[in-house]
Amino acid sequence: MGFTSYYLVKNISDNPISCTKNLVGWSDTDIRDENRDRKSSFTVIPPHTTYKIPVQMHMSSRYKFSKSGYFVVFSEDVFEVHAIKVKSNFQRNI
Repeated sequence: MGFTSYYLVKNISDNPISCTKNLVGWSDTDIRDENRDRKSSFTVIPPHTTYKIPVQMHMSSRYKFSKSGYFVVFSEDVFEVHAIKVKSNFQRNI
């Protein structure tokens, strides 16, 4: 069982930027980019557009947890690392 959360990245510049394509996390590990060593782990965001980074969370048998991670945004002249946190307050209906 799991859920997907989205983080919005908006390119306000006149040039394309690149950012982390997607992230994955588990109830017992931090959020991470599982393809971080591959060029395909990034997506290009055209000028003046937005991209929603999907963060897929796997809950396993835990329903309430808080996990941290980060995503990267960069261009020819800028490199930024943004911290994120996903909190699950899921309650099972029995």
